[in-house]
Amino acid sequence: MANQNSKSKNKKNTNKASTNSKKVTSNKDVKKDTKVVAKSENKKVEAKKVNNKKVEAKKDVKKEVSKIEVPKFEKKEKEKVHEKTSSKSKFSLTAKQKDIILIALVVVLLIVAAIVTGNKDSKVDIELPVAVEGEAGTKTISYTEYEELMNSNKPFLMVIIQDGCGYCEMYEPVVEEVANELGIPVNYLNLTNLSSEESNKLSKSNSYLKKNQWGTPTTLFMLGDSVIDSIGGYVDKDKFVDFVKENFVVNEDAE
Repeated sequence: MANQNSKSKNKKNTNKASTNSKKVTSNKDVKKDTKVVAKSENKKVEAKKVNNKKVEAKKDVKKEVSKIEVPKFEKKEKEKVHEKTSSKSKFSLTAKQKDIILIALVVVLLIVAAIVTGNKDSKVDIELPVAVEGEAGTKTISYTEYEELMNSNKPFLMVIIQDGCGYCEMYEPVVEEVANELGIPVNYLNLTNLSSEESNKLSKSNSYLKKNQWGTPTTLFMLGDSVIDSIGGYVDKDKFVDFVKENFVVNEDAE
C-alpha cells in the first residue's frame, strides 16, 4: 500500500511539474509576443513621428519660401511704381519750360507762315486783282524789254523759260491757252537768248530771284522790281487759272 501511495504521489508530482513547465513556456511565449507587438507598435509610432517631422519640415520650407518670395515680389512692384513716378517726374515741365516751348511753337508757326506767303512781296501795297496793260496772249521779250517793264512801275506777268526744258514745253501751251481765254498778256523771257552778263543781272534783278533758288519755268507777277506773286515750276491749267484770277482782272469773254 505504501508503495502504491508513493507511486501515485510521484505521478501527481510529475504531472504538476509538467503543467508548471507548460505554464512557464506559455508565459515565455506570451512575453515574446508582447515584446514583438510592442516593437511593431514602437516602429509604427516612430514611422508616424518621422512622417510628421517630414510634413512639418515641408510646411516650414513653404513658410520660408513664402517669406522670401513675397518681399521680392513686393520689392519688384515697388521698384516698378518708383520707376513710373520717377519717369513722370523726369518728364514734368516747369512753367518756364512750358512758356519757352509755347514761344518756340509760335516762332515755328510764324516761320511757316512766312515761307508760305514768302512768294508775295509784303512791301508792295497793291489791291488785287489788278488790270494788266497789253495785248492778250503770249510774246517773247528781250532782257532790255524786261528792264523797261520794271522801270515802268506797272504790273506785268512774265514766265522765265529755256530751250530744252521739258517742263517748259509742257507749260507753254497751258499758259498760252489761259492767256487767250482770260484775255491777259503774258511775257516770255528765254534764258537761252540772254548773254552771260544779262543772266547775271537777271538773277539780281528782283526780290524773288535774289532770295530763292529757281529754275525754269518760273512765273512772276511783278510790279516794278518787286514780285507780288509767283509760281515755281510747272503747274496744270486749273492751278494756273486760279493764280491768274487771284491776281489779275480777267475777261472770260476774250475769245
